[in-house]
Amino acid sequence: VSTTGDGEQCDGIQQTWKQLLNKSLPSTQFAPIPFAIFCLGDRAYGPQFCAAGRKLAARLKQLGAVPLCNVGYGDDGTPNGGVFADLDIWVEQVLRPAIQQRFPQLLTYSPSISWKEESMESYQVKVSNEKTSIVEPKNVSVAQE
Repeated sequence: VSTTGDGEQCDGIQQTWKQLLNKSLPSTQFAPIPFAIFCLGDRAYGPQFCAAGRKLAARLKQLGAVPLCNVGYGDDGTPNGGVFADLDIWVEQVLRPAIQQRFPQLLTYSPSISWKEESMESYQVKVSNEKTSIVEPKNVSVAQE
């Protein structure tokens, strides 16, 4: 989740964010759906750093969703890779272990994950009752068989 301006949600999530703020939504709207969020920002903005992602995580919890793991933070100013370096660390040290613990059947295929700004390939993940398979490259989607 990217933060823009004064700690605001980016344009791509504005409509969803407005719907999530609807006061008529019950506190069980997303119970007990697990979620994981990686926030994008720049620490140079001080208290507004990753504010949009922090607000989204807080709202999802208010609506009954359950954090799968700690929120991840990507700092544009991180040396040697910026948010991508932070994402690599979060995926390997936080997200992957949380998924392994909660959904061990999903990680039968476990390549090293590395993001390259100049070449972002997409993968299709197919999940069935027996195994998970990765098909490359395709548009990103998750298909339940």
